[in-house]
This record gives sequence, structure tokens and C-alpha cells, in this order.
Amino acid sequence: MHHAKRASLVGVGLIPIRDAMRVAGAIGVVSAACLVLPSIAHATAVVTIDDLTNSVVGSVTGTVVGVPVIVNTTEAIGTLGGSDIHLEYVSADPGVPAPGTTIVTNYNIFEPGTLAAVLSDTLSIVLTGHSPTAPGDANVSVDLHFRSDSADEILPLALAGGIPITETGSFQTVGSGLSDLIVSFRSDVEVPEPFTLGLFGMGALALGLLRRRRAA
Repeated sequence: MHHAKRASLVGVGLIPIRDAMRVAGAIGVVSAACLVLPSIAHATAVVTIDDLTNSVVGSVTGTVVGVPVIVNTTEAIGTLGGSDIHLEYVSADPGVPAPGTTIVTNYNIFEPGTLAAVLSDTLSIVLTGHSPTAPGDANVSVDLHFRSDSADEILPLALAGGIPITETGSFQTVGSGLSDLIVSFRSDVEVPEPFTLGLFGMGALALGLLRRRRAA
């Protein structure tokens, strides 16, 4: 039992491999598991889109192949804010699209607390599979397209088949289709102006008086 315990410690690097082989030989056991070094995990690609202000900012961190292409568009009169991001990386996820094929995931992002759902932003994630020809070549490329309303409140068009999300004002992570691709966004939550709140209050008061008069 003492020797077996010493041999099992190789996996965590507490005794030299040479000593471990001697111990294993002494008990007539050669355990390949004791000599396996930790595997190198693939890095995770992280995409963050921040729309808390009128200047939409997209960024990419993690280990990617080459330099990501990021085009951020500031909200303006008649111009939707947005961020278009292209990146390539080596994914270990078995769900990577077959070479030459694509998987598209769309999201429609809505304002919270509205009587009728009001669209605020949209996000499209497009995955395209590649055939690596050399070690370290990317096996998937990612294209993200985020759109927000313009400075004069022109809304983006809803995306076909878009998954509905209610924005919270904090960073929210969405399903990207790959476990090692993390996509999150943050969008500002519209707060009704005092004048608008006043109109709502007056309307509620008038409705209450009308109901009371009818009851009388």
C-alpha cells in the first residue's frame, strides 16, 4: 500500500518520474496514468459589446488566430449604432460547423417594463467552419453584428428567428453555439422622462375618476 501511494503522487508532481518508475517496477505495476502530464486546454475567445453610451464598443480577448477586425459605429441622427466583429480561433468544441458551412444565431433585445415589447437592439452571431492545413490554424471564424437604435431613436429591424431577450443594463451572456466562445453585451435601459411619467400619472388619475363616476 505504501508503494502504491507513492506511485499515485506522480500525477501531481510530488516525486521524480525516475523514482516513480523504480517504485512501479518494485510492485510489478506500470501505470501509464501516473505518467500523463496535464493536457493543454484551448483558450477561450471572449467577445464583449458595450452599448451603455451612444458609442458602441466591441472588444475581443483570449487567444485568437491573427488580429480581430472590429468596426464600431457611434449612434447618430439617422444612423444606427453598432459593432461588427470578425475573429478566427482554434475551437475544441465538437459543435464547430463542418468546413464551408455556417451556423447563425440571432437575438432580438427588448426594453424592459414596456406594455408592448419595444425592440432596442439586435445581435447576430455567424459561425463558419474551416479546414486547418497546419498546426495552429483556425478551424472556425466568427462574425458578430450588433445594432442599436439611432440618436433620433430609429430602431433596428428585428432579426428573423431571433431569440427574444430583455435587456437589464448589466452585462448579459448569450449562447454563441460554441462552449469556448463567450459573447456578452450590455445595453442601456431607457428610463421614462419626468414629462412622460407625468402623462402616465394624469392618464391613470383620469381613468380612476371615470370609473368612480360610472360606479356612482
